[in-house]
Amino acid sequence: MTMSPVITAQQLNHHFGAGHLKKQVLFDIDLTIRASEMGMTSIRCLLKSQKS
Repeated sequence: MTMSPVITAQQLNHHFGAGHLKKQVLFDIDLTIRASEMGMTSIRCLLKSQKS
């Protein structure tokens, strides 16, 4: 049985810093996470980090 994705991201990019110090650390990442692959604490931490 295939479980539905809890989190799906396509072409995800992420940068740290600003101006001339800006550094890209993720480049066009495609990601699918199913409920059986990640605990709820990990999901909460991931979502919290995306708010900043």
